[in-house]
Amino acid sequence: TEIYTLSLHDALPISSLAVTTDILSYSRHFSLLLPFMLLLTLAALLGNSFFIPRWGINGSAAATLTAYLVYYGCMLPFISSRLGVRIFSRNHLKVIMILVVLVLMHLFWTLLPSPQSLLWTLALAVAQTSLLLAVALTLLYRAHISADVNRLIDRFLLRPLHLKKTL
Repeated sequence: TEIYTLSLHDALPISSLAVTTDILSYSRHFSLLLPFMLLLTLAALLGNSFFIPRWGINGSAAATLTAYLVYYGCMLPFISSRLGVRIFSRNHLKVIMILVVLVLMHLFWTLLPSPQSLLWTLALAVAQTSLLLAVALTLLYRAHISADVNRLIDRFLLRPLHLKKTL
């Protein structure tokens, strides 16, 4: 679980959300970057003090993710209203929804009882990864996020498997 939480945290700053800090830094509202940074710091401190005693390392990951969600949740509406810049396109929102579906699938999977045998644990890990990958590729293909992504799926998955383009 902590791997998914940390990967979500890492996906946030790398994506187009990181542009928000640059937009604010190079605009006439650059002085407002400091309160947003203080908000991020405060959210991280409060989240760590709340989540770490309860969940340990998972709590640290949850606190960091929560802090960034609060930070971007406050900064994005501000930039949109003050500067008139829309950070997300329709395809960004589709990708976010696909990520939400995959995270919910993973969380449902973790509710199932885990086997005691190492062999069964490995088999279930392979099954879960394969299922999540298949669902992710299907959703990405059907959502038409990118012509390049669809072309790659056609070329490397559908054509070698002799599947029709009915995903």
